Amino acid sequence: MPVQHIANALVLPVGAVQQGSSGPFVYTVEQGKATDKAIQVLWETGKKAVISGITPQTRVIFPLPARLYPGAAVQTGAAGHSTKQQHQGSPS
Repeated sequence: MPVQHIANALVLPVGAVQQGSSGPFVYTVEQGKATDKAIQVLWETGKKAVISGITPQTRVIFPLPARLYPGAAVQTGAAGHSTKQQHQGSPS
């Protein structure tokens, strides 16, 4: 099995990577709101994607809640994982 070292790369579940009109991106949490961050997919297997463009400290939202969009309020758990999306103007 070939082994390759890719500097500054991260591994995410392939389902965290979304395709937009400008290319691949992931949803992240910044100041309690969802944001979309452009990334580069360096390698992909059936379940994992090797990516660059974000830091290891970036909080990636996965699994993705229904109707997630940039600016949506999100609540995170103790480990920084997204636990639910809160729609503005609706009760939580």
